[in-house]
Amino acid sequence: MKTCDIVGLGVISVAGLNLKENWEVLCKGESCIREIREINTNDLQTRNAGQIYLSDDELRALVNDRIGKLKSDKRLPAERAELLLLLAFEEARIDAGISVYELQTKRVGLFVGTSLSGFTRLEKEYQLFYERNRHIRPSSFLTYPLHVCIDRLAYEYSISGPRYLFSTACSASLHPFVIAKELLEHNKIDIAIIGGTDPLSMMSLAGFSSLKSLAEEKCSPYSNKELGISIGEGAGVVIIKSEVDQPKYASILNVAGTSDAYHPTASNPTGETIRICIQKAMDLFDHSEKDFYVMSHGTGTAHNDLVETRSIKQVEALKKSWISAAKSVIGHTLGASGAIELVYLTQALREQKALPIANFTEPRPGCDLNYVKNDVIPVNNAIGIKNAFAFGGNNVSIAIGAQKIAKKIINHSNVSSKVVITGIGIVSPMNVFENEQIIEKFFEGKTYIKEIPPVRGFNRPVNVSSAALIEESLLENLCNTLRIKNTRKMDRISQLACAASALALKDSGLKVTTANAVDIGLISATGTGALASVSEFYINMLEKGVKFADANIFPNTVVNAHLGYVSIEHKIKGYTTVIAQGSSSPYASLNIAKYLLEKGVCKAVLVGSVSEYSETYHRALIDIGYVKDTKSLDSYSNELNGNVLGEGSVFFTLEREDYAVERGAPIKAYLEKVVLDSEPSFPSTYQMDRNPLKKVLYEFKSQGFLPSYIAGEGNGLEIENKLETEAFKEYYEDVSKTSASPYFGMASGVVPFYNLALFCLLSKHNIVPGVPHNKESNSGRILYGLVKQESLKSILVGTVSAGGSAGALFAKKAKT
Repeated sequence: MKTCDIVGLGVISVAGLNLKENWEVLCKGESCIREIREINTNDLQTRNAGQIYLSDDELRALVNDRIGKLKSDKRLPAERAELLLLLAFEEARIDAGISVYELQTKRVGLFVGTSLSGFTRLEKEYQLFYERNRHIRPSSFLTYPLHVCIDRLAYEYSISGPRYLFSTACSASLHPFVIAKELLEHNKIDIAIIGGTDPLSMMSLAGFSSLKSLAEEKCSPYSNKELGISIGEGAGVVIIKSEVDQPKYASILNVAGTSDAYHPTASNPTGETIRICIQKAMDLFDHSEKDFYVMSHGTGTAHNDLVETRSIKQVEALKKSWISAAKSVIGHTLGASGAIELVYLTQALREQKALPIANFTEPRPGCDLNYVKNDVIPVNNAIGIKNAFAFGGNNVSIAIGAQKIAKKIINHSNVSSKVVITGIGIVSPMNVFENEQIIEKFFEGKTYIKEIPPVRGFNRPVNVSSAALIEESLLENLCNTLRIKNTRKMDRISQLACAASALALKDSGLKVTTANAVDIGLISATGTGALASVSEFYINMLEKGVKFADANIFPNTVVNAHLGYVSIEHKIKGYTTVIAQGSSSPYASLNIAKYLLEKGVCKAVLVGSVSEYSETYHRALIDIGYVKDTKSLDSYSNELNGNVLGEGSVFFTLEREDYAVERGAPIKAYLEKVVLDSEPSFPSTYQMDRNPLKKVLYEFKSQGFLPSYIAGEGNGLEIENKLETEAFKEYYEDVSKTSASPYFGMASGVVPFYNLALFCLLSKHNIVPGVPHNKESNSGRILYGLVKQESLKSILVGTVSAGGSAGALFAKKAKT
């Protein structure tokens, strides 16, 4: 087993603008939580946070000084979280001794976790819109997608390689270590750049205030002094390489995740699933006679601190370990907290010092571990554990330690087995939901794009009256039929995901039980997240005031909220995560699912994608020019007019073939290969010097993969169509092409799964779903209407995404 060694660290927080400054403050155990500036706190629970006292312009000046003037900043100004990430990365890059040339010539993977990257700029625009009736700048919507932060980093440093953007609220930036470690160990990349970033925003302050979760003064984890969270901001970056000679930092020993399947915001009070998560992170190495040091999640709330204490006490090896809580010093940096606090843990192991918890008085009742108080405590040759827990019961634990321990890690993976699809769940604008009904309906060969009440841009005087939507009453009836219990608490995106995942489980015949719940994983991809809930929460707050921020809506605004509901509904407790990187999200989610199955981490994984319609998003796309007043989405035609929005959710039950055969599961298709890669691109655009889809398709063609047909995204944008067509023509010129977009509209991040699902359903009839129009095309061999293909055996689904990512998958028809 190859080692994965930490070679570079970088951090920026309220405690300092680099690791040296942070470390000095942390060792003193002094809280940096202080009065908030430039945000109105009158109606909040608190006036304090871990705010960095630098404006966006001052951060930009710091970036210009340390890195140089950003190439993309003038046309598309970088948002606050992006600036923080760039600063942390530059420090880590220098610390690792990696040149810019090396970044441009090596195989580099970018892996980032965040909750709110991209939001603060749009937040300010909305405030001005409501307070002064000023037009919202369309460019603010271009920096809103979470993945822009990694796309910009890649563009500024000219980095090519796979990118993954995780968004699981407060555990987001520990998730990247799962797939980064796998890719390094299997020589798929040379360098892994792993980070987390989040800004301070009114969204999070008002949201946690509405839940009555904020500390009035300063958070004090595990202490009787004060209950509650203090929100912070910042970024942390960890750079990893494989098999380094005498690394100056620790090595990654193992990473594990579980889901509580208990409550949308609270952890299971027994702590059992968290205990399993920590134990799994420790399972691959000998930890007998070893000392441990835990950098806890330690938020300061009564519930979290008590549950985390209870969980740690259930792990025998950790009962006497020293416990620190960095949030007492810098506040809770949300999605960035995992990466930032892992930087601190790594430095602590190097310095052999356990860091004191700030603001500590006497332990809170039930909190009875070895908390580090007042001064640093020596920890010699310890193994470090970092925990992170999030809304929806999303848990991650990571173990780090000396390289000599990493070299002795046992490979517990099972015998290699193929990955198969055994269940399909589709909730689409077709508005029928049983697979046989979908097949029957599809034989009508018509589009499900329909007329809607006109939608007008925020600024542009353009009305759009077409979209592909799911009827609300039918979705409600479907949820009732499937006996989804918490429907009334859910927003629309959660209802879509719960319904599609329930259909996929039902179709596969897989029963989730107490005995197998931890062996079943859950992964969701989303292009846009919970747009409707974010819009409803924020607009309500602006119109009525912060004190009326809705505590019922806020939990639904986090990107992973829908998957929390899915885990609760189905009682799935295995590894659970959410990918949010636009159109390439499905490929990233499938890659992680394949890893979990092939390594034997899970026996089955429920993996899907979901996108909801939002009028706010529709208006923004009109302003940007992506959506025009057109009645149809004519993929690959010579009359492209832009996107027509759609929505929906598709979930698959993926299993190891040996497990599926053992339980007599129906095999719908074989998932043979998934590839994700990228090239530098101007953020939020398709402006790139090299076509990333060509690099992806080369890997398929060079390994002899020959599909019966190709399904692309076909999103209606001329520039995307050109990139897609060029790539497919170069490697598969004689293979016919189609897309599900003209049927279901452009549902961001869902279209690749629509394409795969249609193949699974229609291939048994030897039917290929060609596009439902007959317009002239110069985009290669296009299939029109439903085509009978007796030799139908396989499909290649491919996508090139705004920002420079691309992905493709190859699936084979099930044996009959």
